Amino acid sequence: MWAQLITMTLKPDHEQDLASLLDQLRGSERGPAWSRFVRLYTPLLAHWANRTGVPAADRADLIQDVFLVLVRVVPTFQYDPGRSFRAWLHTVLVNKWKDACRKRTAALQTTDGSSMPTPRSKPSIIAKPI
Repeated sequence: MWAQLITMTLKPDHEQDLASLLDQLRGSERGPAWSRFVRLYTPLLAHWANRTGVPAADRADLIQDVFLVLVRVVPTFQYDPGRSFRAWLHTVLVNKWKDACRKRTAALQTTDGSSMPTPRSKPSIIAKPI
């Protein structure tokens, strides 16, 4: 189902369409271009996040982080039709997810640098009724 939705939603299959859209993102009328870009690529990013194992509660924040990277990068981004834009975008998503996981791990460390204990999924000692 996702593959059909993504195929139907993502129309910049042609390099020329994608190059044109990326040029529009840099232009003076970039608001509508960004709206179109977000509409086209959000389902794909959500699909990738799901397949990467990102919890549903974290997906919207991750996708927003990816779009923030794009806002910073697009002004100087040089599109190469010989390379895959979607592969690059997927790499950005995976790297942002890894960054988020590293930040969470660092936040779990105590002031002395030791890691806080991870809660166990099942208690090791189960009390039996007397």
